[in-house]
Amino acid sequence: MELLRRESRANAWMPEVGQNFWSIDSKGKAFESIWEGDYIDMMYFHNGHAHKTEKESIEWKAKYGKAF
Repeated sequence: MELLRRESRANAWMPEVGQNFWSIDSKGKAFESIWEGDYIDMMYFHNGHAHKTEKESIEWKAKYGKAF
């Protein structure tokens, strides 16, 4: 699991403030949000869990979700 977490973090993408990004909620559903750069957004970035598209977020969940 740790190797998956590290790989996810190594591929992390950080949106610009005001830019939309996709992620997965605690129930496993994709959602879109606006990047504000606050501590919650930084947690998504730190885990490699901010994505440009809904498809990318769903692929992330399939590959890395179990490690988080």
